[in-house]
Amino acid sequence: CDNCEKNWRCKSLESFKNCYKILCADCKLCNRTFKIRPIKNNNDDIIIYQSKLELKFINWCNSNNIIVKNGPNIDYVFNDKTRKYRVDFKINNILIEIKDFHIWHKNQVESGLWKAKEDAVDNYIKEKSAGKYFFITPNNWNQMLIELKNLIDN
Repeated sequence: CDNCEKNWRCKSLESFKNCYKILCADCKLCNRTFKIRPIKNNNDDIIIYQSKLELKFINWCNSNNIIVKNGPNIDYVFNDKTRKYRVDFKINNILIEIKDFHIWHKNQVESGLWKAKEDAVDNYIKEKSAGKYFFITPNNWNQMLIELKNLIDN
């Protein structure tokens, strides 16, 4: 995949003959709506981001010599359907979600989908003995980055 660099198989190359990028099924689905993009961290690992705020966070990590990685995919159940929630980033054992204020997130909060995702993250942290979960928005940006930096430095 030109986006996530994951190896995958396709049935035929015919469907990709006029494509600018060859994307796996996951990236192709997301890229139609959310425009996921790759960038490299300090270790030259590919990091996936979707918004300018996420890019700003990656650049902040790179400038502070913090190694940021793609977050894990966490299974959760909503409306009797098992789904996957991809946490944006991971630093050591700290999970980080970055959200701007757009209508998709507001709709998820109203429908209860966001609560299901948060519960799944809480369970993941308990099961994996992960450190902490940071939810960063433009309103709490400076405060959360200070807390995150202090946690990483200690």
